[in-house]
Amino acid sequence: TGLTSFFDFINHKTKNVSTIDVKTNDEFGQISKAINENILATKQGLEQDAKAVKESVETVGVVESGNLTARITANPRNPQLIELKNVLNRLLDVLQTKVGSDMNAIHKIFEEYKSLDFRNKLDNANGSVEVTTNALGDEIVKMLKQSSDFA
Repeated sequence: TGLTSFFDFINHKTKNVSTIDVKTNDEFGQISKAINENILATKQGLEQDAKAVKESVETVGVVESGNLTARITANPRNPQLIELKNVLNRLLDVLQTKVGSDMNAIHKIFEEYKSLDFRNKLDNANGSVEVTTNALGDEIVKMLKQSSDFA
């Protein structure tokens, strides 16, 4: 039946939901129509939320690969999921501002510095760690040039 199907759907027991078969136009028929409208609205909202959660998981995967420019763009319907989306995007904004856009590029430069190779810089450095890394590399190059001038 429609109501049982709906409860199974919202309790994640099934992925499909059916509506109530309305056969009358009396008060019970009107109630059934209202329930059907809400069943369909709830289904749409849960599908919208599922899409947003899926995109959030994909976004985390992109960030894990080193890209701090990724953001969640899908809009959930659930207010708590909207808040979670906004908080995660603000966190990514802070990370991009404080660190930079590409963790892999930063790591590569640090590995070069560990090998005492200070020739390369981070392109388009905007994050604090990126800017500081480039400044540090520049200062080390200056110090090395000065010490080679003394020799």
